[in-house]
Amino acid sequence: MIHFGTDGWRAGIADEYTFENVRKVARAATKILLHVAPSSSRQVAPSVIYVGYDRRFRSEDFAQAAAEEAAAAGASVLLSDRELPTPAVSLACQKNPCAGAFMITASHNPGADNGFKIKMPGGTPAGSDLTARIEKKLEELGDAATQRRGDAGSSGQVAIVDLLSPYLEKLRSEAQYLRASKLGGIVDSMHGVGGDHLEKLLAGRVALTTVRGNRDPLFGGNAPEPVEKNLRPLLETILEKSAAFGLATDGDGDRIALADGRGRFVSAHKVLLL
Repeated sequence: MIHFGTDGWRAGIADEYTFENVRKVARAATKILLHVAPSSSRQVAPSVIYVGYDRRFRSEDFAQAAAEEAAAAGASVLLSDRELPTPAVSLACQKNPCAGAFMITASHNPGADNGFKIKMPGGTPAGSDLTARIEKKLEELGDAATQRRGDAGSSGQVAIVDLLSPYLEKLRSEAQYLRASKLGGIVDSMHGVGGDHLEKLLAGRVALTTVRGNRDPLFGGNAPEPVEKNLRPLLETILEKSAAFGLATDGDGDRIALADGRGRFVSAHKVLLL
């Protein structure tokens, strides 16, 4: 049985998380999303579904499979042309009419896992009521849920689009409110989709140096969760570079952590206040 948690379905790659199961989830989710009553007619294009993916092992291939299956189920699929943070998919749903979106990611889980997040029109996560309907649809579809690769796309279509650039432009527009500072900082992307985006976006305003910005599906042997025990490279680099602060983002770029100039982790509760 495939079950959704608080933010999607996550499972071990090649265990429960297989191409067959990803296709089943995509087909069931598409059938539900295409028939959900719209919360706002302005936000909804009944047949459009966005698909994005992170840097995990074969995420791009799982995303392709999900896109093909959604198209076979009747959706007009807009598949990201590259890896990107989960908020980029949410922004696409917020700014453009759609029935929803899929994001292939296991967020901050260890590298052995992958997952499947579902976004609603407006960019919000799918609630428990909707995921329960998807689970029920999975039971109804059973083993007949998936199409052969050659048949997928016969009902709808898959188009490759740039979902990352609009998100980076949004961040760049927000950055204009930051005053230029001589303070330098360290960004730890934990090998996730944050990459070196912040370093580039804030160039000329805040001098940032990125650590662990490269893709590593194993995340250096640690879960890409920005908690103190996983951030030793960030905390050590702050001291080594005499940086004023440090930032860290998780595997799919939708969580942030902070450290001070003494290499001390700052509680998330204090980050919100700051």
